Amino acid sequence: KHTLAFRSNFDTTSRVRGGGGALTDSLRARGTELGVEFRFDQLVDRLDCAYRRVVEVHTAAGERFAADTFVAACHPKPILRAISDQHVRPLFKDRILEMRESRGAVQLFARLREPLRSLGATCVMLRDPAQEHGDPPLSTVLVTCPSAIEGEGSGDARIEAMTYMHIDPFVRWIDRPVLKRGAEYEAFKQRLVERMLDLIATHAPELRSCIDQVYSSTPLTDLWYTRNEQGGVFGISHDVSQQGSERPMIRLRLKNLFFTGHSITMPGICGTFINAFDSCDAIRGDGVLFDAVAV
Repeated sequence: KHTLAFRSNFDTTSRVRGGGGALTDSLRARGTELGVEFRFDQLVDRLDCAYRRVVEVHTAAGERFAADTFVAACHPKPILRAISDQHVRPLFKDRILEMRESRGAVQLFARLREPLRSLGATCVMLRDPAQEHGDPPLSTVLVTCPSAIEGEGSGDARIEAMTYMHIDPFVRWIDRPVLKRGAEYEAFKQRLVERMLDLIATHAPELRSCIDQVYSSTPLTDLWYTRNEQGGVFGISHDVSQQGSERPMIRLRLKNLFFTGHSITMPGICGTFINAFDSCDAIRGDGVLFDAVAV
């Protein structure tokens, strides 16, 4: 038996011990054991199909890969654009391509020398009218302290913060690869981070003296890693008019192409895990995975 246990992110904020790298490193190690070949920075720009199946994918570098099963964890829209209208009808394709996207966000992740006593085990929403009139405007900032909520033994003290921001201030660097966007981009991003830290410090005065390291991301980060349209932090918008049967599904008309990620079916952080689980069940095709789970 396996057990999946979830609580609302607004009740408690937890993270994988070791960060996202703990997941990807384990996945890559297991894949290597099974003889999996990993290729990175390969932009897929075309999917060849026949008889309602994907036959092979083509990359921008001119490589071609054939397989029995294809799984897309990125945003579904660029995948649909890479498929000929002959194999996915425009009427169906356009319904998804016209879906509204979530907003982009600037996020910071700070490792601390010691916990922030002023915040404790909670999530807070902060705003400053002066920051809202800055250039660019800085709206409400959500701050969480996952290490405080998880308690002792959960790793280094840390905080995370996020504020919604459209991709427009970042479009001048949109064609540059991650970690190679130049000093001007890094300076602009750092100014935004400093403004966020200043706002958090109004609620936690000891913040500046506690900071060890700070990492940050922008809408370009989401655009690069998950191909989210306009760098939307949650992929396709999860507003009420785009819920239920209106969402992109795990499998479309092509029998061996499966989708997963935060733009598919269920919304939210828990939705991403549930969607991945549902995708695994669909790929297995034997209908036994959900029966093996006790919630």
